[in-house]
Order: sequence, then structure tokens, then C-alpha cells
Amino acid sequence: MPNGKGMFGTGLSPDGSELATHYVSEGMLPLPGMASYFPLQHWQQDDETGDWTLQESIPGDAQQVYDRISAHLDEGEAMPCTVADIEAMFVAADVTKQPVAVAMRRLGLKLVQQQEEESGPIT
Repeated sequence: MPNGKGMFGTGLSPDGSELATHYVSEGMLPLPGMASYFPLQHWQQDDETGDWTLQESIPGDAQQVYDRISAHLDEGEAMPCTVADIEAMFVAADVTKQPVAVAMRRLGLKLVQQQEEESGPIT
């Protein structure tokens, strides 16, 4: 997305030590009004069992996202994705209003710890 480079730079994995299996972004979407075009899930945790139940799922509008992105491209700049790409991203994404730490616990994910290079840290 325009102004969205680097949004998903934080890697997650089940144990936090292997290669990232998921990526997280937290914060506002880069274009005003786009939040209403994205999918959104509402989850509820059972107080007794701790199990999570999906309460509501709003599917998002891939065509609207595509149109908004293409409207912000410079003249002659190629569209970097298709509507089908956006739809696939929506299916794979977990978009909630939960704090990142809560969503990570629900999904069983931890931050991937970056391994220091063999030469050691830069000083």
C-alpha cells in the first residue's frame, strides 16, 4: 500500500526462535478511511476455559482496497497486486482490535528473536 512499506516487519513464530511464520503490524492504516475496507474479527475468551470463540467476522472489501491503492500510484506505476491477491491476504489475515500481546497469545505466537551474527553485535 502507499506509505505502507515496512508495516509488517516484526516476525512471529510458535516458539520465537525459528524463522518467522507470521508477521505483525500494529497501528493505523496509512490511508484515511481504509480501515472500513479491511476484514475485522471480534474474539471472545471464555473466562472458565480460556478458549477463544470468533464472535463476528467482517470480510472486508478487496475491490475497494485495490481501487484506493491504484488511485494513489504515480502515473505509469504498475499496480503491485491483483484483487485476488488482496482477497487471499484477507483470508489469511487475523485483523482485530485486540492489543498485539493478546492476539499473539490467542494465536500461540511469540516475537522472533533476532540471532546475532557470528561477528557479534555492532558497537
